[in-house]
Amino acid sequence: MRGFPVLLILLGLLVCAAGCGIVEDDDEYEDEEYVTDLSRIPEVVLSAAREAVPDIVIIRVEIERTRRRTIYEVYGRANGRYYEIEIGSDGTVYEVEIEHGRSD
Repeated sequence: MRGFPVLLILLGLLVCAAGCGIVEDDDEYEDEEYVTDLSRIPEVVLSAAREAVPDIVIIRVEIERTRRRTIYEVYGRANGRYYEIEIGSDGTVYEVEIEHGRSD
């Protein structure tokens, strides 16, 4: 019974943290979509991908939407390698990753 007040205090702090915005869930994914029709992707995103990896042939784009932002994961191939490029809706390139272990 001695641990019960401590448990109540911890529970109260957790509820307060969630309600006060200390525990953020704004980046939880709300929606995810796979797109192969590149006409549905903003030109600023496609241009950023082509600038980040010259000669890329874009295969598909994964759109991840959160409450705060939209991230485009562009998948493609250039110079015999596969790439994944994370790009914001404003054309900001967040990450360029060479995918290992793929063979075609």
